[in-house]
Amino acid sequence: NRAERDTEKEMKILHWIAAIIGRSLGDDNFHAKLRDGIALCELMNQLQPGSVTNVVRSRSSFGKIQNISKFLQAAELYGVKKEKLFLPSSLYDGYNMMEVVNALKALSLQAQQNGYDGPSLDL
Repeated sequence: NRAERDTEKEMKILHWIAAIIGRSLGDDNFHAKLRDGIALCELMNQLQPGSVTNVVRSRSSFGKIQNISKFLQAAELYGVKKEKLFLPSSLYDGYNMMEVVNALKALSLQAQQNGYDGPSLDL
């Protein structure tokens, strides 16, 4: 539900993503910053170059959901178990942000297991 939020974890995740993709995402509004899926696709392409192609930069809801879906597919191929991921609508609609937090935590752990030696997420 919308009430379940951990803004401290959300802020740490935004900082982790920003450190990897090389651009600031700020400290707040986790949902709004990730909703278009672009930062998530950029994150996957830093962890696994070329894992997400054709990132959609339009304002259309279809494009945003497509980006989120591409991120999720790439994360699963990277080794994150499907049950640790979220549905595109969970992020797009903002209904289950803890699911998104937990999926990104799982991705950070998978990155370490895969030998990624860039910034790590400390949650």
